Amino acid sequence: MRNPGHPHHPHWVVPLFLGAQGTPYRHSVVANVVALLPLQHGQFPFWRNLPLPALSSVFLLCRDGFLESRYPPPTQSTFGAPQNGIAAQSIRAHPQARSASFYGLATAVNQWRLGAWNQVRGYPLVAGVGLPRSFLLAAWWNRMTGPLAAMLALLLLSTFGYWTFRRIGEDRQRERSAHDLMLWEAKERAEVTLHSIGDGVITTDTQGRITDVNPVAESMLGSARSDILGQSAGDTRL
Repeated sequence: MRNPGHPHHPHWVVPLFLGAQGTPYRHSVVANVVALLPLQHGQFPFWRNLPLPALSSVFLLCRDGFLESRYPPPTQSTFGAPQNGIAAQSIRAHPQARSASFYGLATAVNQWRLGAWNQVRGYPLVAGVGLPRSFLLAAWWNRMTGPLAAMLALLLLSTFGYWTFRRIGEDRQRERSAHDLMLWEAKERAEVTLHSIGDGVITTDTQGRITDVNPVAESMLGSARSDILGQSAGDTRL
């Protein structure tokens, strides 16, 4: 409604009715207090002083979808006109709800926004707030930069550690293979030398068990090599 005190003034007001009860002269009296909230170009002046995040918006919508007020003012629609944005769609989709959240394209500014609205008690109005998707993504990115950097550093360290230990393991495996090959070659040379000696030769382990004999010792003992291996050298007579 127009400001009744200034019928020719371009500003509009929103009446707010408040019930007050008192007991003067021992009689209970119920009185109604009417507060007129001024609308200047579709905005409540006090909305500018609200501690709202950057790029956020507040709005006042009728239940039928008409935009009554918005701060900052809309750029793609006008006040007093029916809205088809995500907030109006959410209100129509929840006719009995006192509050709800929404996410989608806000036609008032042609921008994807996330917000919530709440029923104004006693009035066919809902008050809501909204934040642009870009602001939420930027806030999420700023909050996640530290953890993501830490995770990336941990992943790089893990990868570096894995390849380092793998290389160390491969180097040790090559060293063991080379050592085993050297032992095998030494054993082969020893066996060739053993079997080429003209004298009888018997080799034993640390416990005195026969581990090898050459053909000369085999003929001197009169037994097959397979029968001699594993016997105690003290029990074998040459």
